Amino acid sequence: AARDADLALGVVPWLEAGLYQQALFAQDWVCLVHPHHPRVAQGLTLRQYKEEAHVGIVEGTGTPLLDAALERHRVQRRLALELSTFLGLPAILSATDLVATLPRHTGETLAVMGGLTVHPCPVPVPSFVVKQHWPARLHQDAAHRWLREAVAALFLRETAPRRWRLGAAGDAGEVLDGSDAADAQGDNARPATPEHARARRARRRP
Repeated sequence: AARDADLALGVVPWLEAGLYQQALFAQDWVCLVHPHHPRVAQGLTLRQYKEEAHVGIVEGTGTPLLDAALERHRVQRRLALELSTFLGLPAILSATDLVATLPRHTGETLAVMGGLTVHPCPVPVPSFVVKQHWPARLHQDAAHRWLREAVAALFLRETAPRRWRLGAAGDAGEVLDGSDAADAQGDNARPATPEHARARRARRRP
């Protein structure tokens, strides 16, 4: 599987083990509506979220997290429309009173494209981290290094040391980024183990 692609971007937890990875950005959740929505002007409350009609994205990034959070908090959306992708969503929201719930990066990008209004999602949905993953065989490859750095430059907003690590089977999915006080830095990444992941989490607890 590691030879099927040279670089993978997104939320792909099944690629955690055995591949190098770098955190690009964290995502929380927002809601989009058109700017002249008759009932959502000053903000989107939980009550309004339950009452308004929604457009859902069937296979969008993070969709399982959203679905699980809605079920956990016993919130049932009134889905008037379902789309397979984000394509066409700005035009639909601009012409209707529907509400869309999206990861922030995607939502803010579509809001600029369609002149839409962004509201915080009133339902607590877990955030997630978008990463890039690559196989160990390409870690020292000069061309591949250039590609990874170009990708990182598009997303990393803070100046920080580049940190990455090699995932290990059973690892809880800890991510090494510029803010993580981890042992691996730059090209001196080393295989992570479940013990290392537990130690890092213990250090972060107050």
